[in-house]
Amino acid sequence: LIGTIGFFFRFWLFSILLGEDLWVYVMTQVTGLLDWWFVKLGLLFQPSLFLVQTLAIVMIIINNAIYLFVVHIVALLMLDRLGNPIPRPPNWVKVLLDYD
Repeated sequence: LIGTIGFFFRFWLFSILLGEDLWVYVMTQVTGLLDWWFVKLGLLFQPSLFLVQTLAIVMIIINNAIYLFVVHIVALLMLDRLGNPIPRPPNWVKVLLDYD
């Protein structure tokens, strides 16, 4: 959650520094993705603004979660090899990763 809030802050700051509305760019890309999905599924209608914005936010949250897991997995493996182990992940993460 904190990573997602940080992403939106960086996104807002970059928009101000560039003088461009980057959210419009994200909405354009997500709309194109939804249009492609709808064509592949045979659905012939335009996605609503609510659907586009919801999908954009969900994709950002999923992206941050994947990034968080990858960084922690790499840190766990690298620091174990260097002889400076970090605390083991919680049990539910061990089950997901099949890590013992």
